[in-house]
Amino acid sequence: MNQTYSLEKYIESRVIGRLEHMMDGGGMYDDTPWYSCTWEQENNIKRDPEYGCILHKKMLPYYGMYLNGDTRLCKKNMENIRLFMKNVIEEDKEFGAWASQQNLIAMAEGWGDNMQRIEEPKRMSQYFQVLEHLFNTGCQQDWKKLSEELEEDLFKAEVYSDYRTDELLCVLHAFTMIMQQDWTQDEKWEQFGLLTKHWKFLKYYYSIMIRHIVGVKYTRWTDVTDTVMKSSSSFFPHLHIYYCGLTERIGSLGLDFKHFKKLDDMRMRMLAVVNSHEPSEALYTLCDALFPADFQRMLNEHRPKTYGELEDENKRKDKILEELRQENQETRDKIERLTKKYRAAIEASIPIEDIEKELLSLPINTAWDIFCSLNELLADHDVWRSYDREIRKKLKSKFNEDEAKKEKLYDVMEKMANKPTKYIDKFLNSGAYYDNDGATIIPSMDKNKVEHPYLVAEANG
Repeated sequence: MNQTYSLEKYIESRVIGRLEHMMDGGGMYDDTPWYSCTWEQENNIKRDPEYGCILHKKMLPYYGMYLNGDTRLCKKNMENIRLFMKNVIEEDKEFGAWASQQNLIAMAEGWGDNMQRIEEPKRMSQYFQVLEHLFNTGCQQDWKKLSEELEEDLFKAEVYSDYRTDELLCVLHAFTMIMQQDWTQDEKWEQFGLLTKHWKFLKYYYSIMIRHIVGVKYTRWTDVTDTVMKSSSSFFPHLHIYYCGLTERIGSLGLDFKHFKKLDDMRMRMLAVVNSHEPSEALYTLCDALFPADFQRMLNEHRPKTYGELEDENKRKDKILEELRQENQETRDKIERLTKKYRAAIEASIPIEDIEKELLSLPINTAWDIFCSLNELLADHDVWRSYDREIRKKLKSKFNEDEAKKEKLYDVMEKMANKPTKYIDKFLNSGAYYDNDGATIIPSMDKNKVEHPYLVAEANG
């Protein structure tokens, strides 16, 4: 008996035979070689390349069943089979290359058919185990092309297959998005771990993002949203992610007014839950990879502020208000000091004409405040009373002149905004600049600069 024949017989008996025994409902043998190499050592069986080649060839039909969720292999209560397949695949160095040639979408659809036939809570975790094998054995596919093909079928507001199969296809889509990232293998493995751990939450987020419900039998978005809020406290740190998606998508779910209003009311109740829990950023990297075109934008536009952010914002507002109070008080103090000096000057018999000149040189609002205060303080001062009417007229005249200049400048700016912009660059180069809101151009005050033609025209009447 040659060695090749001996290996074939051994693998058929000790590997394939035991697998088929479990497929027929039998349990795991205690001496299964994948747990102990003692029997192999006693019979001079070496796990060399020849052994691996024969093992791979003999296992191919069963690999096909496993990857496609074939109910002949992937039965109910298949934990022993799952462990057996895990150990065989880890031993088979050719599995990854073979898996790279398989149709992974058909694989997910096969598992969807399996899940329709066999109701079992662990079914989804067994599918994740298959994807884990693809990851660990170096399966290579055109992940970008595969994700685009999945998006074409899934990212529309209608069910592609059925809620179970669509869920599996969403998991596969998430896997393809992770695999195409420019990350290290350790980083990809970490994100795949988060996908596996948080899929019970993420399937609802996928539902709202692709605008049709996956993974549950619900037909109403209110049921989905209610489940997200009540099913598990582990959802709470990530609830703001779903909230942002719902806020963005609520208008495109095809709801009638009654159901839209009910869902929007529920969304506001969700906001209260979101605000009562500290948000986690643990899924940000993953979600950004899954939905690169939308996730960050939705987060920026719709995420409620955290307690910390609200506290910081309130502190910032309080600081600004306090600064305004201080500035206002300093201004009032300054006007009060100036008023006292003007009063002292009047009482020292300094000519009113000189006092008037200094008063008119001040900003009009400041001058007016001082003038009104002086009128109250010097109500019985005969010299001041003989001049106050004339000074009042001059202050009002100055105020009207300032307002007219502002109106004229606004008119010029409006004309510039409504005219072709061929002069704008030249005008800006002359020293003009945009104000803080970016909408208004402030002309240069340097008379040596080139003025804009419209300003020249206005100046010349």
